[in-house]
Amino acid sequence: MWRSEREQLLVEAARLLSASGGLDAILRDAARLVLPRLADYSIIYLRDASGAYVQSASSHVDSAKKSLLEELGRLHRPDPLNVHSVVARVGGSALPLVVESPTADQARLVFPDPEALRIALALEPVSLAIVPLVTHDDVLGVLVLALSESGRHYEADDLTYVELIGARVALAIDNARLFREAREARNRSVRAAELEAQLARARLDALQAQLNPHFLFNALNTVAMLVRRGANADALRGVVSLSELLRKVLVGNRSLEVPLHEELAVVEHYLSIERMRFRDRLTVAVEADADVRDALVPSLILQSIVENAVRHGIAPSKSGGHVAIRCHRRNDVLAIEVRDNGTGLPEGWDPRATAGIGLANTRERLERLYHDTHVFEVRSAPGSGTVATIEIPLRTSETGTR
Repeated sequence: MWRSEREQLLVEAARLLSASGGLDAILRDAARLVLPRLADYSIIYLRDASGAYVQSASSHVDSAKKSLLEELGRLHRPDPLNVHSVVARVGGSALPLVVESPTADQARLVFPDPEALRIALALEPVSLAIVPLVTHDDVLGVLVLALSESGRHYEADDLTYVELIGARVALAIDNARLFREAREARNRSVRAAELEAQLARARLDALQAQLNPHFLFNALNTVAMLVRRGANADALRGVVSLSELLRKVLVGNRSLEVPLHEELAVVEHYLSIERMRFRDRLTVAVEADADVRDALVPSLILQSIVENAVRHGIAPSKSGGHVAIRCHRRNDVLAIEVRDNGTGLPEGWDPRATAGIGLANTRERLERLYHDTHVFEVRSAPGSGTVATIEIPLRTSETGTR
């Protein structure tokens, strides 16, 4: 290759460093960059977390053979422990290598899969230059350049130049990775901030509900009634439950997720007050299996659901009713069910279209925390009560939080 052509190719390789595309685009451009001036086809292998080599990009001067390279990438991953693999040898030593076309027997030692072997031989490599992709003393992967139909051969003095190309490609890949990691870190930070805002809004919603004048009037009036009747012990329990409920909402756990037993404690304080107000018109059952009591749930996630069950399910019924909370494990899923036997929701009620602030907030927080790995459903029929179901991945603080 003429000197001016080599210099031009180095300039083009350097431009990869300033490219604004993502990692996939950088890899595609790098694989095409060397064609046809330096190779008839090229393959870029990157090391994954296990140390294995994965074909991440490839290109061929003959467009009809590009599909062969892609199929080879699906069928074959160079084995880092295979002493016959030149990719593994260069990746392990971080030293470049020029080799001539392997024989069928030699290729068979590298490609144990018959179809991968067939493709490798069909590509008809005449001469190969293999260089490590190294940045910061770390081997990111290997660049394979191959001469085939052109009939040319790599010479020993080509190796230094090929190394320069490989160094620029490695830097471009490293820059693209750093950019991607920075962007992902920024996205995680934004997502965390959004979740914190969601939590703050949930706390505010819960606080507003509890400080609602009607609620406070009923709670304090219930306590006053108990005092007039001489039921001082019940009155004291009412005051304690109300103060504990407000304390949990105002200065409770600030984490996005809390153990289920803490969340149930908040709900039970609320229900304790409501039971005193409704007396024998409201019965409550809370069941949580022992193996899920430490499972993590979004903070204050149950408050609005239980409050809806009492306000819209039990309160309108003259005979009152029953609220049941059931928490259990199903394989790797935590399933929570809040059921009431109250009046039920109106005909044609759409939970997404007509849900109040509480349920809308609950749905949004679950979607942000668990994406498509959760279930949130509210089912009801007039006169038959309502069932709200939450299913989320079963995790504890020991298995890690989001």
